[in-house]
Amino acid sequence: MSTMIKAVDLRKVYRIGKEKVAALAGIDLQIEQGEVVCIVGQSGSGKSTLLNMLAGLEKPTRGRITIAGKPITEMDEDSLTVFRQENLGFIFQSYNLLPRLTAAENAALPLFFHGIDKSKRLKAAMRELREMGIENRAGHKPSEMSGGQQQRVAIARAFVARPKVIFADEPTGNLDSETTMIVMQTMLDRAARYGITFVMVTHEPDLAFLCDRIITLRDGKIISDERNEHIITEEQK
Repeated sequence: MSTMIKAVDLRKVYRIGKEKVAALAGIDLQIEQGEVVCIVGQSGSGKSTLLNMLAGLEKPTRGRITIAGKPITEMDEDSLTVFRQENLGFIFQSYNLLPRLTAAENAALPLFFHGIDKSKRLKAAMRELREMGIENRAGHKPSEMSGGQQQRVAIARAFVARPKVIFADEPTGNLDSETTMIVMQTMLDRAARYGITFVMVTHEPDLAFLCDRIITLRDGKIISDERNEHIITEEQK
């Protein structure tokens, strides 16, 4: 495997009044192509901050991040925006769907930035919605769907352009427990099928168990980085 994401001495300091708070305190991290990595930790441990930094959504105070060999921390905002559109997918708990677009149009949106014509975009979007079990909601707008359905559209959107990396922050937070496991397994199966690196923040142990690696943060530092036991067991067979 080749290295997909590398972070060196990653630090983030916020100023709150006269105080400085270190959200990340010197993170060194390497993630290989196709790995499924889960970041866990208590509230305030820095896990969402780390995800946002790796995804290029927030600038570090200090440190360097490369994705697919490209130093994203050295890019200007315009170059970084183009890089994200061409290489990354995102799944967040807040959905971030455009209210005036249908489910199919929302799911197809990343392909617009790849210069793909509308008919092909919508065909690809329908394929993803079918995988997520909500093909029958393709013509519905976000206000006409439940929270769980909207999240499935957001997941379909993340996969539609086959990005190199998908970043997910509590991607199943609005789904019931049974649907969570079905959707999570669907995401991981698709990531494996297309060799997509998948980096997820979650507080749910059952979801972390499905990942290749579990990285635990505390006070902005990595306190453990372990291969998941069920993965090791399968490899040893």
